Amino acid sequence: MKTLPCYYCGPMWSAKTTTLMMQLLTYKNGAEIETALFTPDRDSRSGVGLARSHDGLELMSISCAHPREILDKISPTCKVVGIEEAHLWMDTQTYTEDQIIETWNAVLDELEETCDYIFIAGLDKSYYGKFFASHLAFSARCLTQSNHSWCRTEDCRNPAMFTSLIRKLEATGDIIVGGRDLYQPACRKHFYINLIAQESATPL
Repeated sequence: MKTLPCYYCGPMWSAKTTTLMMQLLTYKNGAEIETALFTPDRDSRSGVGLARSHDGLELMSISCAHPREILDKISPTCKVVGIEEAHLWMDTQTYTEDQIIETWNAVLDELEETCDYIFIAGLDKSYYGKFFASHLAFSARCLTQSNHSWCRTEDCRNPAMFTSLIRKLEATGDIIVGGRDLYQPACRKHFYINLIAQESATPL
């Protein structure tokens, strides 16, 4: 029985990737159903052909440069698909927001024709607090689970729904690939304190 795609979103370190991987492992090892995990090739932090969660889970993945490559690389017998780091696949420096939404809708339309289960994970908001176009696409048509982390600013530990940039960069744009060296989860209060500090060019 086919189901709606499931989309796991939230800030960094909110167990999005772990949840996605556990779903894939359940179908692969438990039900012995063919699965495939797709990752964007701009994210090489875990190495090409490998996805890794912050909890230490690892799965082999298929690297793609563009969402439409998923349709070219998926096996015709694959019934369970995972799409990791959904926010990293297309950026607004190259594509318009509408183009990103239209692309993902077209890809999901085709995947839903052949696959029984689709699981997606990605950040919902950029480091400046704006929803990614990918999030707008997925949250409009998927069963959406919004996770939270815990604020790590000044040992706050309040629930975090934002991803905060913790040091200044020369690069611009909505996508800057990085980990703990660049980002930390933040509550609403500390996210905006950090954002104001960035805009005023004062130390974070």
